[in-house]
Amino acid sequence: VETTIEALTPEAYDLYIQLPPDLEPRLRELAAQIVGEQTSVLGKANVITQYFTSNYDYVLGIDVPQGKDPMEYFLFSDPLPDGHCEFFATGAVLLLRASGVPARYVTGVGVWEQHPFADYWVARNRDAHAWVEAWDPEEGWFIVEPTPASGLPNGSTAQAAGGFRDFWSML
Repeated sequence: VETTIEALTPEAYDLYIQLPPDLEPRLRELAAQIVGEQTSVLGKANVITQYFTSNYDYVLGIDVPQGKDPMEYFLFSDPLPDGHCEFFATGAVLLLRASGVPARYVTGVGVWEQHPFADYWVARNRDAHAWVEAWDPEEGWFIVEPTPASGLPNGSTAQAAGGFRDFWSML
């Protein structure tokens, strides 16, 4: 089955390429440094992802000094702070946009665990995640995952709650 990728409307393109005016010059400089000679959308997405997974570690909390913009602190501090998926996704969206790639921030929950005694799947807070979708005119929207592997929710981190509590939850 052949599918046709519809182009972004000019309004949608403008929306998905916007940058915060107060960060724009520094973002464009950082994006140009990271992207280098990459010209394809996928190439830009890959090097931006590699930048995050190579230079940052995953932690649940991040201590942003009072009075500092959280993303400015995350992207421009020396040394670079660790962060969680919301910071990685936001940073990747900003860097993609600064390199000319329409991008959007996405959140959701990975559902990896089936209830052991009932016919439903279990969604837990620990499986919440933020990631990025970037626009390629040839492919449409595709997923970009800038969070280091240690911060990704997956089936291996899901733990069954245990006998009686599982049985009780289906009543």
